[in-house]
Amino acid sequence: MAGLVDEGVTYRLSRAAASVDTTIRQDDDDSAEYDKGENGALIKKAERSALDDLLDRIGFAKDENSPKS
Repeated sequence: MAGLVDEGVTYRLSRAAASVDTTIRQDDDDSAEYDKGENGALIKKAERSALDDLLDRIGFAKDENSPKS
């Protein structure tokens, strides 16, 4: 019995090692540049640019024929 491998222990040790590995390694996948908004929240520069372009295309002027509230 001394030579038999306990598969449960092997599995738990491999999961523990993988968990430690992911906490030590930094996530370098996100290489986007961020701006800080007025409220302090971070926003990707590309998303901010897309939002600004969309807002520029929307007409916010009141139409004289629109119902008055």
